[in-house]
Amino acid sequence: MHGDPIFKKGGVGLQFSIPLGRPAELLTWVGRHGETVVLSGTTFENKETENQWFNSFAMAVDGRDVFNVSTAKVQKGTLKVVVDGLVVVIPSDVTNITSSRHADTSLTLSSLTGKKFKIGHKSAQTLQVRTGHVSFSVFSSGARKFDDKEDQFKYRHLNIHLGSGIPPGSRGIFAELAGAQPMSANTREMLHKPQLFDKLMKKERYDRAARQSRRKAMRKGGKKEALEPEKPQPFETVG
Repeated sequence: MHGDPIFKKGGVGLQFSIPLGRPAELLTWVGRHGETVVLSGTTFENKETENQWFNSFAMAVDGRDVFNVSTAKVQKGTLKVVVDGLVVVIPSDVTNITSSRHADTSLTLSSLTGKKFKIGHKSAQTLQVRTGHVSFSVFSSGARKFDDKEDQFKYRHLNIHLGSGIPPGSRGIFAELAGAQPMSANTREMLHKPQLFDKLMKKERYDRAARQSRRKAMRKGGKKEALEPEKPQPFETVG
């Protein structure tokens, strides 16, 4: 298990690091009512090993904070969730919330049961977010690179799964890592192996050209190709 965030694209992990201690814009898109939605995240590190992980994610709509989820200490579970500026206190095993600041956003906070989901003496949790046409989930994880359970809990962190894929027209670090937007020099510097990203993009261009060539040949021969609707490609971070 790697210590730095890994953005999984097409089954391949792209290891990256972002500046510590301040929110980084990960993904910005336009909601279905024309509002601007911004997903940001912060990281922390083990100073001895320089391993880095996410410790918070936040979403704002038109400049107003809708939710923040972090690994800050809570009485129950391993996620501290703040919605519309209010802390979700002692949630049940499954808690459903709708934002009063953005009615298009609903959240479900739930506990993950079973031994493999234990982080120290507490249970991992997941926060499922549905906002307009976009859905994603944030979940707590123990630092399993360490054998010691105290260290696993001490360096507990967050990962995110973008189940609906990258929203069309979005921008930000995640959009660039997914290849949905040209990669900026700043984002490229975050990559541990930028040549791996180049290789993935080259393969995607080759595959796309091959599909187009095959379709062109079939049309020329008077054949019809049964095309399945293109599904959104999910992305996630692991660490």
